[in-house]
Parts: sequence; structure tokens; C-alpha cells
Amino acid sequence: MFVYVCKDHDALACDECLFYRHRRCDDIHKLTKMTQPEDAYLSGPVKELRNKISSGNNLAENCDMNLHGIEGRKNEIFQQFDQQKMELIRRFDEAKARVAEELDTREASDISRLQGVKYEVEQIYRNWCRYMRL
Repeated sequence: MFVYVCKDHDALACDECLFYRHRRCDDIHKLTKMTQPEDAYLSGPVKELRNKISSGNNLAENCDMNLHGIEGRKNEIFQQFDQQKMELIRRFDEAKARVAEELDTREASDISRLQGVKYEVEQIYRNWCRYMRL
């Protein structure tokens, strides 16, 4: 775990690194002291670390916004499906009504025609029966 910053090497250092690699360095600071609001103590690695943390937070916020956007888009797509479903149902109901009306019209026409045929057949039968009695 990084505890120190070596400004001589512009690098973060742990206790072991400090002892082996940076024991002769003159400009070493504790990381906790350097993360205080005083930006004068910040070296390159610490600034870079802060920038990365900040950009990571921004990335996380962007991901959240994108997730909300995806969820919103999903809801929008489902609403469009529901609208299309209702439109199809409406069109099917209209078609059903037209077919029912046409069938009713044809049925009335067929009934009228069949009643005429029946009347004609009955007339022929009556005439035949009269003719046969002669």
C-alpha cells in the first residue's frame, strides 16, 4: 500500500520501497499529508491519481446516466409496442364489423332470393297439382 510520495523520482512508494529504493532520496512526503487541500505538496503521481479518481467518478456517473437512458429507451419501446398493439386491435375490430355487415347484407339478399325461389317452386307445384286433377 502506497504511503509515501518520492518527489525526487516522482513516484508513489510503500514502506518497503521507501527503505530499499528511496532511502537516499531527499524529497519524500507522507501521502496523507499531501492529500490535504494544500495543492502545493502535490507531485505528478498524486495529481495523476486524483485525476484518475475524478475521471473514474465521472465515468461512473456517465454509466449511471446511460443506464437510465437505456431504461428510458426500453420503456419507450414498450410503449410503442403497446400503441401498435392497440392500433392492430382497432383495425381488426373494424374489419370484423365490415365483414359482419357484409354477411348480414348477403344473408338478407340470399334469404330474399331463396324465398322467391321457394315461392316459384310452390307455384309450380300448385299448378302441377291442379293440372294433374283435371
